[in-house]
Amino acid sequence: MLEALSSLASTLWAALRPGTVLLGTLAFLFFVDFIKRRRPKNYPPGPPRLPLVGNFFQMDLEKAHLTIQQFAKKYGNIFSLDFGTFPSVLVTGLPLIKEALVHQGQNFSNRPVMPLQEHVMNNKGLIMSSGQLWKEQRRFALTTLRNFGLGKKSLEERIQEEATYLIQTIREENGQVQGPWLIYSLTRCSSVPTC
Repeated sequence: MLEALSSLASTLWAALRPGTVLLGTLAFLFFVDFIKRRRPKNYPPGPPRLPLVGNFFQMDLEKAHLTIQQFAKKYGNIFSLDFGTFPSVLVTGLPLIKEALVHQGQNFSNRPVMPLQEHVMNNKGLIMSSGQLWKEQRRFALTTLRNFGLGKKSLEERIQEEATYLIQTIREENGQVQGPWLIYSLTRCSSVPTC
């Protein structure tokens, strides 16, 4: 009996080639990914996704907002996308966004952080942080903005002054952005009036 098992094991081992092992490993990884990505029945609809990369190849990164608009037309104002291995539910349309963020804000806080987002933004700023850190940063930002004249005409002058400084910095760099911090600064500057 032991001799028969040994013979069977040696025959199987001899049949395994690197290509067979690689193919078996890939099939196993796809199966695990499929099981991991199964969605509940009430999960929002979305475009079909590929294993491991999700909807990455369906997104036009240069015009992501237009791609999202197309998905919203096809799947409705609440739909799902996978950014790599990160499942996401997107909410579009002002009434639904207001409902989600204003009326049900507690249910939408403490969103998971993607590694790239954590690397670029360090979970800082009013947009990328959440929870207690967000509350503290928001309180600080509002206090600072009030000191700069939030609600007064002088705030607009300060924003224009900051925008001029940022444009001057870009010109000094010959139009070449040296890091994501500059783009992030520009977006923060342009969002100040809406805080």
